Amino acid sequence: MPASSRTCTPDELDVLDTAYSVHLHAHIEGSQTNDSVEIGLVAVNGSVFVRAYQGPASRWYQATQSLGTGWIRLGPTAWNVAFSAVPASADPRLADHIDKAYVRKYGGLAGAATGDRMRQATIRVDPLTP
Repeated sequence: MPASSRTCTPDELDVLDTAYSVHLHAHIEGSQTNDSVEIGLVAVNGSVFVRAYQGPASRWYQATQSLGTGWIRLGPTAWNVAFSAVPASADPRLADHIDKAYVRKYGGLAGAATGDRMRQATIRVDPLTP
């Protein structure tokens, strides 16, 4: 039986939101890509989000969408996760909150995650239950 996703615990949200970056890798059982990326992330409304700088054309973004699952790693800790697309057009208010979270966390570097192209490549990252 495949694993299902769950929301992050408050402790997980705190750890991930205070981390500068994580390593992200997309895969499904029996299939994986070699695309692993170090990426910044933010927590908004109890969920974790990442954005692709190159927008929907990004190889790792496409891998998360075609494979649907993977892992994120922060130091020695890794989480098996599910990836869900959340383009800005689906919820403009949420997209604005995510922009503000990137600016708060990354300051002048937030431009790499807050343009129109990046807003259309927003991914929610949810831990998987075993």
